[in-house]
Amino acid sequence: MKLASGGLSSRGRATRNTVSVRGAALRRGQRRGAIVVLTAFLIIALLAAVAFSVDIAYMQLVRSELRSNTDLAARAGAEAILRTGNTTTARTAAKNIAAANKVAGVGMTLTDSEIILGRTVRNNDGTLTFTANSTPYNSCQVNAARLPSNANGSVGLFFGPVFGVTNFQPQTSATVVRGGRLRDITLVVDRSGSMDDTVSGRRRGTTKWEAMLAAFDVLKTTLEGTEDDTEYLGMASYSSSATADNSLTTNYSNVRSTLRSKSPNGSTNITAGIQAGLPIMAGGRSGSDVEKVFVVMTDGLHNVGTGPMSLVNTINSYNYKVITITFGNDADQDGMEELAEACNGTHYHAPTGAELETIFENIGLGLDGLQYLQ
Repeated sequence: MKLASGGLSSRGRATRNTVSVRGAALRRGQRRGAIVVLTAFLIIALLAAVAFSVDIAYMQLVRSELRSNTDLAARAGAEAILRTGNTTTARTAAKNIAAANKVAGVGMTLTDSEIILGRTVRNNDGTLTFTANSTPYNSCQVNAARLPSNANGSVGLFFGPVFGVTNFQPQTSATVVRGGRLRDITLVVDRSGSMDDTVSGRRRGTTKWEAMLAAFDVLKTTLEGTEDDTEYLGMASYSSSATADNSLTTNYSNVRSTLRSKSPNGSTNITAGIQAGLPIMAGGRSGSDVEKVFVVMTDGLHNVGTGPMSLVNTINSYNYKVITITFGNDADQDGMEELAEACNGTHYHAPTGAELETIFENIGLGLDGLQYLQ
Protein backbone atom coordinates (compact mmCIF):
# COMPACT_ATOMS: atom_id res chain seq x y z
CA MET A 1 0.00 0.00 0.00
CA LYS A 2 1.41 3.37 -0.92
CA LEU A 3 1.37 6.37 1.37
CA ALA A 4 0.80 9.93 0.40
CA SER A 5 4.03 11.83 -0.29
CA GLY A 6 5.58 13.18 2.90
CA GLY A 7 3.32 11.12 5.15
CA LEU A 8 4.27 8.73 7.94
CA SER A 9 2.97 5.34 8.74
CA SER A 10 1.31 4.65 12.05
CA ARG A 11 4.44 2.78 13.16
CA GLY A 12 6.63 5.79 12.26
CA ARG A 13 4.50 8.15 14.21
CA ALA A 14 4.55 5.80 17.20
CA THR A 15 8.29 5.51 17.04
CA ARG A 16 8.64 9.28 16.97
CA ASN A 17 6.32 9.68 19.91
CA THR A 18 8.21 7.06 21.88
CA VAL A 19 11.50 8.84 21.22
CA SER A 20 9.96 12.14 22.25
CA VAL A 21 8.65 10.67 25.50
CA ARG A 22 11.97 9.06 26.26
CA GLY A 23 13.78 12.34 25.56
CA ALA A 24 11.46 14.27 27.80
CA ALA A 25 11.89 11.69 30.53
CA LEU A 26 15.65 11.87 30.13
CA ARG A 27 15.60 15.63 30.37
CA ARG A 28 13.39 15.49 33.48
CA GLY A 29 15.78 12.99 35.02
CA GLN A 30 18.73 15.24 34.22
CA ARG A 31 16.95 18.20 35.81
CA ARG A 32 16.10 16.15 38.89
CA GLY A 33 19.72 15.04 39.13
CA ALA A 34 20.92 18.64 38.86
CA ILE A 35 18.45 19.76 41.54
CA VAL A 36 19.58 16.96 43.87
CA VAL A 37 23.21 17.97 43.42
CA LEU A 38 22.35 21.65 43.91
CA THR A 39 20.27 20.83 46.99
CA ALA A 40 23.12 18.81 48.42
CA PHE A 41 25.51 21.73 47.94
CA LEU A 42 22.99 24.14 49.50
CA ILE A 43 22.45 21.87 52.49
CA ILE A 44 26.20 21.59 52.98
CA ALA A 45 26.56 25.38 52.71
CA LEU A 46 23.66 25.90 55.13
CA LEU A 47 25.12 23.50 57.65
CA ALA A 48 28.49 25.21 57.33
CA ALA A 49 26.85 28.60 57.88
CA VAL A 50 24.97 27.30 60.92
CA ALA A 51 28.13 25.73 62.33
CA PHE A 52 30.04 28.95 61.68
CA SER A 53 27.28 31.01 63.34
CA VAL A 54 27.26 28.74 66.40
CA ASP A 55 31.00 29.17 66.88
CA ILE A 56 30.84 32.93 66.27
CA ALA A 57 28.06 33.29 68.86
CA TYR A 58 30.01 31.16 71.32
CA MET A 59 33.15 33.23 70.78
CA GLN A 60 31.17 36.41 71.43
CA LEU A 61 29.71 34.92 74.61
CA VAL A 62 33.14 33.91 75.90
CA ARG A 63 34.56 37.35 75.11
CA SER A 64 31.73 38.94 77.08
CA GLU A 65 32.31 36.58 80.00
CA LEU A 66 36.04 37.33 79.95
CA ARG A 67 35.40 41.07 79.80
CA SER A 68 32.96 40.97 82.71
CA ASN A 69 35.19 38.74 84.81
CA THR A 70 38.23 40.92 84.18
CA ASP A 71 36.28 44.06 85.14
CA LEU A 72 35.10 42.46 88.38
CA ALA A 73 38.58 41.21 89.28
CA ALA A 74 40.12 44.64 88.67
CA ARG A 75 37.42 46.29 90.77
CA ALA A 76 38.00 43.82 93.62
CA GLY A 77 41.74 44.47 93.48
CA ALA A 78 41.29 48.25 93.49
CA GLU A 79 38.83 48.12 96.38
CA ALA A 80 41.18 45.94 98.42
CA ILE A 81 44.33 47.99 97.82
CA LEU A 82 42.53 51.20 98.73
CA ARG A 83 40.88 49.71 101.81
CA THR A 84 43.86 47.80 103.20
CA GLY A 85 46.96 49.11 101.42
CA ASN A 86 48.18 45.51 101.29
CA THR A 87 49.31 44.26 97.86
CA THR A 88 48.90 40.60 98.76
CA THR A 89 45.33 41.19 99.93
CA ALA A 90 44.55 43.10 96.73
CA ARG A 91 45.89 40.37 94.45
CA THR A 92 44.12 37.69 96.46
CA ALA A 93 40.83 39.57 96.14
CA ALA A 94 41.24 39.82 92.36
CA LYS A 95 42.15 36.12 92.08
CA ASN A 96 39.18 35.03 94.17
CA ILE A 97 36.69 36.99 92.09
CA ALA A 98 38.21 35.69 88.85
CA ALA A 99 38.01 32.10 90.07
CA ALA A 100 34.40 32.51 91.20
CA ASN A 101 33.13 33.73 87.82
CA LYS A 102 33.26 31.30 84.93
CA VAL A 103 34.60 31.92 81.44
CA ALA A 104 33.72 29.20 78.92
CA GLY A 105 32.46 27.07 81.78
CA VAL A 106 35.47 27.33 84.11
CA GLY A 107 36.73 29.82 86.66
CA MET A 108 39.67 32.00 85.66
CA THR A 109 43.12 31.53 87.17
CA LEU A 110 45.12 34.76 87.51
CA THR A 111 48.80 35.01 88.34
CA ASP A 112 50.50 37.84 90.22
CA SER A 113 52.03 39.09 86.97
CA GLU A 114 48.55 39.54 85.48
CA ILE A 115 47.42 41.73 88.40
CA ILE A 116 49.24 45.05 88.24
CA LEU A 117 48.90 47.66 90.96
CA GLY A 118 49.80 51.23 90.21
CA ARG A 119 48.78 54.85 90.27
CA THR A 120 46.53 56.84 88.01
CA VAL A 121 47.05 60.60 87.73
CA ARG A 122 45.09 63.31 86.03
CA ASN A 123 46.83 65.13 83.16
CA ASN A 124 46.48 68.84 82.42
CA ASP A 125 43.99 68.09 79.66
CA GLY A 126 41.79 66.12 82.04
CA THR A 127 42.74 62.66 80.77
CA LEU A 128 43.95 59.94 83.12
CA THR A 129 47.22 58.01 82.87
CA PHE A 130 47.94 54.73 84.66
CA THR A 131 51.55 53.99 85.68
CA ALA A 132 52.28 50.43 86.76
CA ASN A 133 53.96 49.92 90.17
CA SER A 134 53.79 53.65 90.97
CA THR A 135 52.94 54.43 94.60
CA PRO A 136 50.86 55.29 96.51
CA TYR A 137 48.56 52.84 94.77
CA ASN A 138 45.10 53.97 93.73
CA SER A 139 44.44 51.61 90.81
CA CYS A 140 44.43 47.96 89.84
CA GLN A 141 44.92 46.60 86.32
CA VAL A 142 44.05 43.02 85.39
CA ASN A 143 45.26 41.47 82.13
CA ALA A 144 43.33 38.25 81.53
CA ALA A 145 43.53 35.75 78.68
CA ARG A 146 42.66 32.24 77.58
CA LEU A 147 45.91 31.11 76.00
CA PRO A 148 47.57 27.73 75.49
CA SER A 149 50.56 29.08 77.39
CA ASN A 150 48.70 29.93 80.63
CA ALA A 151 46.78 27.94 83.22
CA ASN A 152 43.42 28.76 81.64
CA GLY A 153 44.22 27.32 78.22
CA SER A 154 42.62 28.34 74.93
CA VAL A 155 38.90 27.95 74.25
CA GLY A 156 37.86 25.00 72.10
CA LEU A 157 35.33 25.45 69.30
CA PHE A 158 32.42 23.17 68.42
CA PHE A 159 32.70 23.11 64.64
CA GLY A 160 35.91 25.02 64.07
CA PRO A 161 37.98 21.87 63.43
CA VAL A 162 35.93 21.29 60.27
CA PHE A 163 37.38 24.54 58.95
CA GLY A 164 40.84 23.88 60.31
CA VAL A 165 40.43 26.12 63.40
CA THR A 166 40.39 24.22 66.69
CA ASN A 167 40.35 27.05 69.26
CA PHE A 168 40.47 30.78 69.84
CA GLN A 169 42.43 32.83 72.34
CA PRO A 170 40.58 35.88 73.74
CA GLN A 171 42.47 38.50 75.74
CA THR A 172 41.33 41.63 77.55
CA SER A 173 42.47 44.18 80.12
CA ALA A 174 40.70 46.34 82.71
CA THR A 175 41.99 49.12 84.94
CA VAL A 176 39.94 50.41 87.86
CA VAL A 177 40.87 53.67 89.55
CA ARG A 178 39.65 55.33 92.69
CA GLY A 179 37.42 58.18 91.66
CA GLY A 180 39.54 59.70 88.94
CA ARG A 181 37.78 63.02 89.55
CA LEU A 182 37.96 65.86 92.03
CA ARG A 183 35.29 65.56 94.74
CA ASP A 184 33.37 68.21 96.60
CA ILE A 185 31.70 66.39 99.50
CA THR A 186 28.97 68.06 101.57
CA LEU A 187 28.19 66.06 104.68
CA VAL A 188 24.60 66.45 105.95
CA VAL A 189 24.52 65.26 109.57
CA ASP A 190 21.55 64.29 111.72
CA ARG A 191 21.69 65.95 115.16
CA SER A 192 18.11 65.20 116.20
CA GLY A 193 17.31 64.11 119.75
CA SER A 194 17.33 60.41 118.90
CA MET A 195 21.07 60.66 118.18
CA ASP A 196 21.49 60.77 121.96
CA ASP A 197 20.15 57.21 122.24
CA THR A 198 22.49 54.32 122.99
CA VAL A 199 23.84 52.48 119.99
CA SER A 200 24.49 48.74 119.80
CA GLY A 201 27.79 47.27 118.75
CA ARG A 202 30.00 49.61 120.79
CA ARG A 203 30.99 49.90 124.41
CA ARG A 204 28.13 50.16 126.87
CA GLY A 205 26.74 53.66 127.21
CA THR A 206 27.98 54.94 123.84
CA THR A 207 25.39 57.09 122.08
CA LYS A 208 24.71 57.29 118.37
CA TRP A 209 26.12 60.82 118.40
CA GLU A 210 29.40 59.65 119.94
CA ALA A 211 29.56 56.79 117.44
CA MET A 212 28.99 59.26 114.60
CA LEU A 213 31.79 61.51 115.88
CA ALA A 214 34.12 58.50 115.88
CA ALA A 215 33.03 57.65 112.32
CA PHE A 216 33.71 61.22 111.20
CA ASP A 217 37.24 60.94 112.59
CA VAL A 218 37.73 57.87 110.39
CA LEU A 219 36.48 59.87 107.39
CA LYS A 220 38.84 62.73 108.24
CA THR A 221 41.85 60.43 108.54
CA THR A 222 40.98 58.69 105.29
CA LEU A 223 40.59 61.94 103.36
CA GLU A 224 43.90 63.17 104.71
CA GLY A 225 45.55 60.07 103.26
CA THR A 226 44.27 60.66 99.71
CA GLU A 227 45.68 62.93 97.03
CA ASP A 228 46.30 66.53 98.10
CA ASP A 229 43.59 69.04 97.19
CA THR A 230 41.33 66.55 95.39
CA GLU A 231 38.79 66.21 98.21
CA TYR A 232 36.98 69.23 99.59
CA LEU A 233 34.66 68.74 102.57
CA GLY A 234 31.79 70.91 103.79
CA MET A 235 29.07 70.29 106.34
CA ALA A 236 25.44 71.07 107.14
CA SER A 237 23.54 69.67 110.12
CA TYR A 238 19.88 69.37 110.98
CA SER A 239 17.30 68.57 113.62
CA SER A 240 13.94 70.42 113.55
CA SER A 241 15.72 73.04 111.42
CA ALA A 242 19.15 73.12 109.77
CA THR A 243 22.36 75.13 109.62
CA ALA A 244 25.06 75.50 106.97
CA ASP A 245 28.09 74.90 109.18
CA ASN A 246 31.24 74.71 107.02
CA SER A 247 32.06 75.78 103.49
CA LEU A 248 33.96 73.33 101.32
CA THR A 249 37.55 73.14 102.50
CA THR A 250 40.59 70.91 102.77
CA ASN A 251 40.95 71.88 106.43
CA TYR A 252 39.08 68.87 107.76
CA SER A 253 40.04 69.74 111.34
CA ASN A 254 37.84 72.83 111.19
CA VAL A 255 34.89 70.69 110.14
CA ARG A 256 35.65 68.29 112.98
CA SER A 257 35.71 71.14 115.51
CA THR A 258 32.36 72.44 114.28
CA LEU A 259 30.79 69.00 114.46
CA ARG A 260 32.02 68.45 118.00
CA SER A 261 30.50 71.75 119.08
CA LYS A 262 27.02 70.45 118.22
CA SER A 263 24.70 68.38 120.43
CA PRO A 264 21.62 66.28 119.68
CA ASN A 265 18.13 67.75 120.14
CA GLY A 266 14.83 68.25 118.32
CA SER A 267 13.06 66.47 115.49
CA THR A 268 14.24 65.14 112.13
CA ASN A 269 14.02 67.51 109.15
CA ILE A 270 16.16 65.84 106.48
CA THR A 271 14.83 68.15 103.77
CA ALA A 272 16.05 71.23 105.67
CA GLY A 273 19.48 69.60 106.06
CA ILE A 274 19.86 69.07 102.32
CA GLN A 275 18.55 72.57 101.59
CA ALA A 276 21.19 74.00 103.93
CA GLY A 277 23.82 72.02 102.03
CA LEU A 278 22.82 73.31 98.58
CA PRO A 279 24.55 76.72 98.88
CA ILE A 280 27.61 74.99 100.38
CA MET A 281 27.83 72.81 97.28
CA ALA A 282 27.19 75.75 94.96
CA GLY A 283 30.13 77.58 96.53
CA GLY A 284 32.54 74.81 95.62
CA ARG A 285 34.64 74.20 92.54
CA SER A 286 33.27 74.23 89.01
CA GLY A 287 34.14 72.12 85.99
CA SER A 288 33.18 68.77 84.54
CA ASP A 289 36.04 67.05 86.39
CA VAL A 290 34.52 67.91 89.80
CA GLU A 291 32.10 65.38 91.28
CA LYS A 292 29.59 66.93 93.67
CA VAL A 293 28.54 64.48 96.39
CA PHE A 294 26.04 64.87 99.21
CA VAL A 295 26.47 62.40 102.07
CA VAL A 296 23.16 62.46 103.94
CA MET A 297 23.12 60.60 107.26
CA THR A 298 20.09 59.93 109.50
CA ASP A 299 19.15 57.65 112.36
CA GLY A 300 15.39 58.09 112.05
CA LEU A 301 12.38 59.15 109.98
CA HIS A 302 11.80 62.54 108.40
CA ASN A 303 9.00 64.07 110.49
CA VAL A 304 9.00 67.82 109.81
CA GLY A 305 7.49 69.35 106.66
CA THR A 306 7.83 68.06 103.10
CA GLY A 307 9.96 64.95 102.63
CA PRO A 308 13.39 64.97 100.96
CA MET A 309 12.07 63.39 97.72
CA SER A 310 10.67 66.86 96.97
CA LEU A 311 14.27 67.98 96.30
CA VAL A 312 15.11 65.33 93.71
CA ASN A 313 14.52 67.55 90.67
CA THR A 314 16.58 70.36 92.17
CA ILE A 315 19.45 68.05 93.08
CA ASN A 316 19.46 66.40 89.66
CA SER A 317 19.31 69.76 87.86
CA TYR A 318 22.73 70.51 89.34
CA ASN A 319 24.00 66.99 88.61
CA TYR A 320 24.71 66.37 92.28
CA LYS A 321 25.07 62.83 93.58
CA VAL A 322 23.46 61.74 96.87
CA ILE A 323 24.90 59.01 99.10
CA THR A 324 22.52 58.17 101.94
CA ILE A 325 23.41 56.48 105.23
CA THR A 326 20.89 55.10 107.69
CA PHE A 327 22.20 54.44 111.20
CA GLY A 328 20.44 52.09 113.59
CA ASN A 329 17.35 49.93 113.23
CA ASP A 330 14.86 52.82 113.55
CA ALA A 331 16.11 54.67 110.48
CA ASP A 332 14.03 54.99 107.30
CA GLN A 333 16.02 52.61 105.10
CA ASP A 334 13.45 52.41 102.30
CA GLY A 335 12.99 56.17 102.03
CA MET A 336 16.71 56.93 102.04
CA GLU A 337 17.42 54.20 99.53
CA GLU A 338 14.76 55.71 97.26
CA LEU A 339 16.39 59.14 97.57
CA ALA A 340 19.85 57.77 96.72
CA GLU A 341 18.58 55.88 93.69
CA ALA A 342 16.71 58.95 92.42
CA CYS A 343 19.87 61.06 92.69
CA ASN A 344 22.42 58.74 91.05
CA GLY A 345 23.85 57.63 94.37
CA THR A 346 24.21 54.71 96.75
CA HIS A 347 22.48 53.81 100.00
CA TYR A 348 24.31 52.29 102.98
CA HIS A 349 22.87 50.98 106.23
CA ALA A 350 24.87 50.79 109.46
CA PRO A 351 23.22 48.79 112.26
CA THR A 352 26.21 49.49 114.53
CA GLY A 353 28.81 52.13 115.16
CA ALA A 354 31.59 49.92 113.81
CA GLU A 355 29.75 49.51 110.51
CA LEU A 356 29.17 53.27 110.36
CA GLU A 357 32.93 53.78 110.62
CA THR A 358 33.49 51.35 107.76
CA ILE A 359 30.99 53.18 105.58
CA PHE A 360 32.61 56.54 106.28
CA GLU A 361 36.00 55.06 105.50
CA ASN A 362 34.78 53.64 102.20
CA ILE A 363 33.29 56.98 101.23
CA GLY A 364 36.58 58.67 102.06
CA LEU A 365 38.45 56.17 99.93
CA GLY A 366 36.04 56.80 97.09
CA LEU A 367 35.01 53.14 96.86
CA ASP A 368 31.51 54.27 95.93
CA GLY A 369 33.11 56.04 92.95
CA LEU A 370 35.48 53.41 91.59
CA GLN A 371 35.60 53.77 87.82
CA TYR A 372 36.98 51.88 84.85
CA LEU A 373 39.86 53.60 83.15
CA GLN A 374 39.73 51.16 80.19
